[in-house]
Amino acid sequence: MRKVSLVNNAVLVALFLAPLACSPAVYAAVTSLRCEYRENPLGIDSPKPRLSWIIESADRGARQTAYQILVATTPELLAQGKGNLWDSGKVVSDRQTQIEYSGKPLDSRQQCIDNTSNQSNDIRSYSLYWVLSLLDYYNYTGDAVTLEKYIANACAKLDDAFGVYGTNPGLAFYGWDERLGAGFEHHSCQESQNAYMMLSIRAWNAFAEAMGTCGRTDLRDKYHGYANGKMAALRQNVAWYQGFGLHRQRGCLDHRTVE
Repeated sequence: MRKVSLVNNAVLVALFLAPLACSPAVYAAVTSLRCEYRENPLGIDSPKPRLSWIIESADRGARQTAYQILVATTPELLAQGKGNLWDSGKVVSDRQTQIEYSGKPLDSRQQCIDNTSNQSNDIRSYSLYWVLSLLDYYNYTGDAVTLEKYIANACAKLDDAFGVYGTNPGLAFYGWDERLGAGFEHHSCQESQNAYMMLSIRAWNAFAEAMGTCGRTDLRDKYHGYANGKMAALRQNVAWYQGFGLHRQRGCLDHRTVE
């Protein structure tokens, strides 16, 4: 029996390979366990990584006749012989390479979401980006259990944004503009404040849509109400977006905040 820990970004995935049946019945060791041709990779970009291993034995003629793979999210589950992500069952085969993972979808973001759920580095915009990351995870995986786990956390962040909306809150470092290749130098300038308002509206709308898909119509209506009310008020002021730079004005047009 042998196990190896594979790290997929922030998610620890333990691979357990056992038992191995050999003919004739002799001692054999499982070595060089690999995932996508690498031992203990720090990250993999394949949703169905391929697994390989080598059988070593001092006895000539020893060969593998069957294998079983267990993949779990924690070493404790493996110690109990449980593969909550994948249990291949006994497979009668001498194959040792290119075994494709066939279990539940692997996604590294779940643990990242948990680790950062109460962190912001004192940067107000990070809280809203965390909500959007949670929604990205949900939209990609359909994992409603994880989404529901963090609804209260997300609502607190979204309600905080609503409470300070339009009051020119201290933003600290607002963000990085990849198109310009530079960060905002004046963190609380009007452009940053307007961008934060746009981020708030985007987050309220995205969260409302997700709540609608999981049956929380109360929260759907609440956050759609936040977004629609603020957008309607902005459209009454035809000069409000003049504090934006060129790129931010284009973003407003893309998101149909202005027409």
